[in-house]
Amino acid sequence: MKKYYFLFLFLFLVIVTPFASATTNDNNITYTGGGNQLTSGYSVTITKDNICIDGITRVAGETAPYAYIINPDDASILSSAAFSSDTAVFSSCYQTSINEELIFALGDVADAGNTVHYYKISTTFPIYSSLTPEIHWRNSVYNNSGVWTSQANSYGIESIETSIVGSKTLEEANFIHLFKLDNNGQDYNNTALLSDVGTPAYSTDAKEGVFSLDNTASTALETTGANGLTGGNSAMALTFWAKQDNVATAEYLGGVGSYSTTGTAFYVSTTSATQMDVLGVTGNQLTVTTPTRTSGTWYHFAAVYYGNTTAAFYMDGVLIAHGTLGTQNLNTNKITTGQSHTAGAKFAGNIDDFRIYDYALTETQINNIYNNPNGTSSSNPYLYIQLQDIVDNSNLEGLTVTLNDGTTNTTQSDGIAYFYNSSTQSFNVTDSNNLYFDYNSTSNPTENSTSTYQIYGAFPGIQAYNVEGNSINNFNITNAYYTNTTSTGTAYTYFAPNSTEEPVNVTSTNYYLYEGSINTTGQDTSTKNISGLYQSVITVNATNVYTGDVLNNYTGWIYNEDTGYNITFNTTGNQTTLYALEGNHTVFIDVPGYSISENNYNNQNYTALNNYTITFNLYSENSVNVNIYKEEDATPILENITVLVEGTSSSDTFYTNTSNLLIEGLSDGNYTFKLSGDNWTQRSYIVTVADRSTQNLNVYLSNASDTVTFTNLDFDTSQPIETVAMYQQRLINDTWTTIESKYTDITGRAQFTHDLNVKYRFTAEKNTYESKVFDLDPIIYTSYTIRLQKSLTVDTNTGLFDVSLVYYPKSFTNEANNTFTFTFGSVGGSLQTYGYLLTYPGGTQGDSGSSANGETLNTGNFLITGAVYGDYANLTYWYDSTLGSNKTYSAQITISNITNNNTLQDNVNNDYGLGVLDKIIIATIVIIIFAGVLTLFGTAEFGLLGGLVALGIFTKTGFISLWAAIPVFIVGILLLLRGRG
Repeated sequence: MKKYYFLFLFLFLVIVTPFASATTNDNNITYTGGGNQLTSGYSVTITKDNICIDGITRVAGETAPYAYIINPDDASILSSAAFSSDTAVFSSCYQTSINEELIFALGDVADAGNTVHYYKISTTFPIYSSLTPEIHWRNSVYNNSGVWTSQANSYGIESIETSIVGSKTLEEANFIHLFKLDNNGQDYNNTALLSDVGTPAYSTDAKEGVFSLDNTASTALETTGANGLTGGNSAMALTFWAKQDNVATAEYLGGVGSYSTTGTAFYVSTTSATQMDVLGVTGNQLTVTTPTRTSGTWYHFAAVYYGNTTAAFYMDGVLIAHGTLGTQNLNTNKITTGQSHTAGAKFAGNIDDFRIYDYALTETQINNIYNNPNGTSSSNPYLYIQLQDIVDNSNLEGLTVTLNDGTTNTTQSDGIAYFYNSSTQSFNVTDSNNLYFDYNSTSNPTENSTSTYQIYGAFPGIQAYNVEGNSINNFNITNAYYTNTTSTGTAYTYFAPNSTEEPVNVTSTNYYLYEGSINTTGQDTSTKNISGLYQSVITVNATNVYTGDVLNNYTGWIYNEDTGYNITFNTTGNQTTLYALEGNHTVFIDVPGYSISENNYNNQNYTALNNYTITFNLYSENSVNVNIYKEEDATPILENITVLVEGTSSSDTFYTNTSNLLIEGLSDGNYTFKLSGDNWTQRSYIVTVADRSTQNLNVYLSNASDTVTFTNLDFDTSQPIETVAMYQQRLINDTWTTIESKYTDITGRAQFTHDLNVKYRFTAEKNTYESKVFDLDPIIYTSYTIRLQKSLTVDTNTGLFDVSLVYYPKSFTNEANNTFTFTFGSVGGSLQTYGYLLTYPGGTQGDSGSSANGETLNTGNFLITGAVYGDYANLTYWYDSTLGSNKTYSAQITISNITNNNTLQDNVNNDYGLGVLDKIIIATIVIIIFAGVLTLFGTAEFGLLGGLVALGIFTKTGFISLWAAIPVFIVGILLLLRGRG
């Protein structure tokens, strides 16, 4: 038997010894080998305190159903778990002690009695470092006598690769809340968030991580609720680092809960440089005398409640107080750091690594926390992923960041999502509020630092249009942060999401810079329109033409003559600015209380990138500006002149010695202005005031006393015509100038004064009659008769504007084809309906339309036939506009090539200023001369015959009446008889 014993010993030493002296590649644990005793051959010696072992893994293909941690001294099971797949996870992690020896084993039954066979004793330690060491095991059994022996046919040593169960150190595994205070109040386990009280700051002077809370007397952090804490009288602990600005100040560092009639709190406070307190049950506190603390120095504090009325306090890992705190009934309604539970006694200084445990820490555990501050050189990697808006670099709060390994966190007010114990990897971002687009990282964040990424929530396309609504293809857009250019009509750029009136500037060749704005929604990629780009700037002003006063509150429009584009404007001030394209434009202005005339229009050609100023000099409505001159030389009369203004039911007298007089506020109607002076003969002028009109009345006075009277008679009835408007004109500075105007009286007469040997022109006008214009050079007689012929023409209403009416021809031809064109126009687009009807011998023509700016209406060829002397083509036309009611007008168009047309017939219509006796004498003289010449060169009978022919012509043309031919005939006979005798 001895020879087998030595053989077995030799093989064991050869095979086992090399492995028994090996160590794992983790500095935290070692194991030793040698021999086949449980305590020396198969155990692992723990060289680091407070390791938390979560579970054990098995290699693929292994079928052992259970895993164990075994005490090598008595083979008792310290922890066990069944495998699920290839992982056995303990119900609670096993906490190790320094220099403790353990055996890791796999087994086939759940019960760990002395008859259980264990096998695959492992020297692998599933530690937190995430390393993958070798696994060493040996098939063995533990017999009833407490001796480990090799199982028959199962001895030997093998190496197997395995993975690590994610174990963590004890202090990181079992805390309920850990606030690293790295630039925010986020809980390490993401189960709580300390919210800002005031605006707390963070400092890089830290004992753990990168930052610490840099608190002031007006700031703190707190949260509602303390998830995970049992409360009541359960054991718990607080640990934290603190650096007090002034250790002599009484301040609260932090704690859990608040006092009520039924509940208590657990807080740590300072009283002086040598005294601190652990607060618990009301009226009970653990007063702690500390070593003298120094302001501005970091200290580590730990307060422990054991759940049995007692508490302990540690400073820098050393127990300095132990005593009674009373039976707690802890409220779990809040967690506070930097202030008391009532938000008082705020702490001024730095706080870091604030931890809450739901059990009583041991001195060893407290020392481990104290002795291993990570500071800014933490060996455990972390990721700080900061998200900012790409537009304004603002920090984005509330976005979800998911690492590639599935870990998720939410960005805080500083825009950072905090990930601890996470190595660099890709990530994605989502926004539950649908403001920002999903983002997939294109680069991995840097470990142990803050990595900033910019994302966007609005990327709309901008389209540009000019003031006339036409799209622009080539333009640039710029907002406060980005610029883009397009040649296809749409430019994209970044904007803040869900914003109102976000500024954007648009520029294009030959256009001014345009400052527009858009509204955006979340995740916005829609198309936005910027309208109103312009090439020319027009500033519009208006003044009173007489006083120069600046006018307010007006409306108007601008019309592009080249494109037909029209837009209205209004202002309550005294100036307005218009924006237009280059080209020919008309601007119209309408000021309440001021007249509408040609002064209200301005036509001008605008060029690109130029500014224009238009000042409209306007007349007050229904006003007459009287200018008084000498008739002889048109120089102003600076003498006292009386102006009598007579209307239908009113009469007013005005005076002036400045040669000028402005009369305003007249009612619509016809007026007679009578002007006279000491040295001047009275002159009268007729003035029509209607529809906000204004006019200049130039008056010419003379001291002449000679008069001439005109009698106006109806051509057909020879009846006098009342209210014929007659105008007397004289050449002044080579221009025919009205020097007097008046209406005929009931007898059809109107009297004018005149100078001798001066040529005058007279005009007689009345609705429904053809006008007469004739010159007298000079005025010979004291009276003249004017015969007016009826007409169907109706004067247009001159008070309506923005409408033009043009038709042609003005004469048709009898027995021939004719055409007719009528153009209705409106620059401002005020027309509604319009049309005409033309009636002529042989037929009718007509047309109508409804375009706002009008149109040209044409007829085809039409034949006029059978017209006789006195026939006309009768025209009726009408329109309705937004500026006035429906208007209807009539006109007559002459017809030529009439068969019995005789040019001498025109003489029928004129007396040429001659009386009946005057014409008889003239006719008699002409007949005698004509008959005498024929008699002289012929016979008396031939002369008599010629005289009778001449008499017939005078009678036919109406130069003399038929009765007037009798005396002429008698005189002729007598002269003939005398010639024979």
